[in-house]
Amino acid sequence: MSKKLLREAVRFYGSQDKLAVAIRCSQMAICHALRTGRISPLMAYRIHAATNGEINCVELCPMLDQRRQLAIARKKVNGKAMQRFQARPFNARSSR
Repeated sequence: MSKKLLREAVRFYGSQDKLAVAIRCSQMAICHALRTGRISPLMAYRIHAATNGEINCVELCPMLDQRRQLAIARKKVNGKAMQRFQARPFNARSSR
């Protein structure tokens, strides 16, 4: 799926070199991504921004969605954990 979308981004700019300049990476990085089908989250986000959102960064790199879901879960867990710690004050002298 990401190979197809990356080819679409190359077509959007006309060549791998022009896309590389637009997203501030090397043409070799674009070629490597096309061959392997793996795109870094940063490259996916930059392609999304360079194409004005026509190519979705989550579709290019599914890891972005997993990271977003993980961040949301961590916020929920950390919010509850912080409430627990705020409920009882810590007294350093009482632990001795």
